[in-house]
Amino acid sequence: MPIAGIEKGVQAWDLLSGKAESPKGKKVVIVGGGIVGCEIAECLMEENDVTILEMMPTYAGDLFALTKR
Repeated sequence: MPIAGIEKGVQAWDLLSGKAESPKGKKVVIVGGGIVGCEIAECLMEENDVTILEMMPTYAGDLFALTKR
């Protein structure tokens, strides 16, 4: 099944480096809820409706327990 809007997808590193423009007022889907995915979501959630898709049972599972909120 095709995913509408996938052609507009960008890499997290392109957002962080400024190569890709940060969306504003959009519905954003983050594919991958590891450390990088969660950090990108946190950066974008103030101005966007953000959803994280993660196949593992927890988000940011690779983050140390002391730094999780």
